[in-house]
Amino acid sequence: MNNTHNDIETSHQPPAWVAFFRHQATAIMATALDYCLLYFLYETSKIYYPISVGIGAFGGAIFAFLLGRYWAFQANEQSSSKQLLKYAIVNVGSISLNVFGVMLFTEVILGEGSFELFTLSLSKVMISKVIVATCIGIPYNFLLQKNWVFN
Repeated sequence: MNNTHNDIETSHQPPAWVAFFRHQATAIMATALDYCLLYFLYETSKIYYPISVGIGAFGGAIFAFLLGRYWAFQANEQSSSKQLLKYAIVNVGSISLNVFGVMLFTEVILGEGSFELFTLSLSKVMISKVIVATCIGIPYNFLLQKNWVFN
């Protein structure tokens, strides 16, 4: 039997439905970390909320990369540097969509005015974050990670 290198790489990856549920579990854990960072940075440290959202998303992204690589997609036989570069590209887009989506939702849809530093209630920022992150999570993050980053 003559296997190519590509056949060997994909032979240990879980079925798509298993990867999907593992990715969702990973996303939940990464989101919990993301929200904890957001809460700490915005509520405790009083850092402007778009910056807090970005830092929280970055922390969650690092955590999610590691779990995605070693558990959700079991793609640890592939080049980690290539995966990390692809993951970084995907996550720059994801973080940008999250930051600007939360700003748009918070400031325009919830009507909180124009970039007020410390007067936004945390609950409105969190509501915006949950809605925006959910809208971005499956169609953007999962599909790009499954089909490009960890493939």
